[in-house]
Amino acid sequence: WIEMNSTYLRSKLKTYALKYPVVYAFNYPLTFYTAYGFDPVGNMKKVIEAKGARTIFMPNITSPSSSIETRAQKFMQNFKEKKAHFIAHAFAGVDIRAMINF
Repeated sequence: WIEMNSTYLRSKLKTYALKYPVVYAFNYPLTFYTAYGFDPVGNMKKVIEAKGARTIFMPNITSPSSSIETRAQKFMQNFKEKKAHFIAHAFAGVDIRAMINF
């Protein structure tokens, strides 16, 4: 999956210049992160950095029972940029949208 997305991104990034950082947002259950603790977006990160854009890996270590508002606030605590492009995995997309609306 990651390799397929890297190929897709590589083809799309040929025509676009990214002037804002790219933020990867993911919700990781604490038990999963403790057990595996790896960077699942390493290939995509390399592709985008090759185009000159700064990348930010922003895992949100959280409990699956946390509310959307709680997870959005955790993202907000770690986010320091004025403008950015977001790539969010699964429910983190909802959390990022909530963060933007705060």
